[in-house]
Amino acid sequence: MAIAFTCPSCDKQYRVKDEFGGRTVVCRKCNKKIAIEANGQASMRSAETGERERPQAWGERKKHVSVKSDDREKIKRVAMYQKGVLVCLFLQLMAIAGGSAGPMATRELLGYGLFVLWIVGAVFVFLLAITCSGTSTGVLAGIGALIPYFGIIVLLIVNNSATRTLKDEGIRVGLLGADLSQI
Repeated sequence: MAIAFTCPSCDKQYRVKDEFGGRTVVCRKCNKKIAIEANGQASMRSAETGERERPQAWGERKKHVSVKSDDREKIKRVAMYQKGVLVCLFLQLMAIAGGSAGPMATRELLGYGLFVLWIVGAVFVFLLAITCSGTSTGVLAGIGALIPYFGIIVLLIVNNSATRTLKDEGIRVGLLGADLSQI
C-alpha cells in the first residue's frame, strides 16, 4: 500500500510507501516540511502550522515520486541535456529539409553542418541517457545517435525518457524542454 498526499503549500502531489507514516518529509518543489500521519491516512498537516489538510483521493493521480531522493542538480542536468538534444534535433531536421531544396554548394555546407550536429547530438544523448538510465544505456544511445537518420529516432526516445523524468518531478516541459528557472 502507499500513502497519497498533496503538499499543503504548493499542491505538488506525492505517493510514498507506508513506512513514511508518522515521519516529516520535505516537499521537493517548495522545500516546506510536511508531516505525514502515522495511521497511514492520506490526510496530512503542514509541519509549520499544524493545519489539517483534506485527504487526497487514492488513485487521483498515478505518479510515484521518491521523496528521499532530493537531487536537484541531477534534475537540472537532465533539463540542460534535454535542451541540447532538442536543439540538435530541430537543427538536424532543418538541415535535412534545407539540403534537399538548396543548390549544390549549400548542400555540401549543410552536409558538414549535419555531421557536426550528429556528433554534438550523440554527445548530448549520451550524457542524457547516462543521467536518466545509466552508463550502458548511455553508451548504446550515444552510438545509436551517430547512425544517420536512425539517430533522430534515438534522440526522440531519449528525449521522451527525459520528459518523463522531469514531469515526475513536477516540472512543466514544453516544445523546447523545461524552463530552467523552474528548477
